[in-house]
Amino acid sequence: MYDKIGQYPNSNFYKNKILQEYPDSEFAMMINNPDYWAELAKINENAEKMYADAMAYLKTEVEKEYNGLKKREQEGNGVLVPSEQVIRYLYICAIDNNLDRKNAMVSYLMRLLMKHENRSALTIYEKAYYSIILHAVGEKRKAKDLLQSIREYAVYSDEMGLYLGTPRARYSWSSYKIPTQVAVVE
Repeated sequence: MYDKIGQYPNSNFYKNKILQEYPDSEFAMMINNPDYWAELAKINENAEKMYADAMAYLKTEVEKEYNGLKKREQEGNGVLVPSEQVIRYLYICAIDNNLDRKNAMVSYLMRLLMKHENRSALTIYEKAYYSIILHAVGEKRKAKDLLQSIREYAVYSDEMGLYLGTPRARYSWSSYKIPTQVAVVE
């Protein structure tokens, strides 16, 4: 603005101030690179394409599991519990406001997850994400009930704080129970 009205000293002062004190700000990026917004738009466009491709891949994989579950159901083979991958896919769709309960596959998978005997087979991680899915599709009471069942596993001690005291709160060698705890907090 100062450049346009001919006040170059003020213009240079504020440009330098922004570049020195806020080098990672968008203003500094614009000053250093006049094509900043165009480049950022291209990056966002590429990211959206990668996201769409990833979701298409996940949908294909979930459809394979859906077909396998339907086949096992027709044959009368075993307990039908969707995998953690299915729950993650439904969770991503839920937080992206892209979960269509009228879709036959989604409806079937949700129905399997809602069966009481199947919910008892879920890990704490899966229950936490499933409660988010239920909440997203308007099943707030069922989501609340599921969270209550998670709370029943919560243990508190002065030494360790609040933690999930059950082997159903899975962990890995590298992340301990952090993913489960994050899902529960969410």
